[in-house]
Amino acid sequence: MTFRATHYFSILLQEIANRTKYTLHQLKYTSPKEIEDILAQKINCELLDQRIKYCMCLLDIDGEEVITDSDLIHELDSLGR
Repeated sequence: MTFRATHYFSILLQEIANRTKYTLHQLKYTSPKEIEDILAQKINCELLDQRIKYCMCLLDIDGEEVITDSDLIHELDSLGR
């Protein structure tokens, strides 16, 4: 079932890419909660490009945060060791 879900989700992302300024690769670095802003083209392409280069997603009970600051990522990563 994962294969089928991935297949159809890729088709959906490609259609969003066709209708917006974002590439399929950039859309792979968005979260479901950002879809409304993606469709309204409110998210900066450079932000998504930063995520592609280096990012960390933190999840907790209050939600999620995507971090692209490499120093902060290294600091947080060292806490888990």
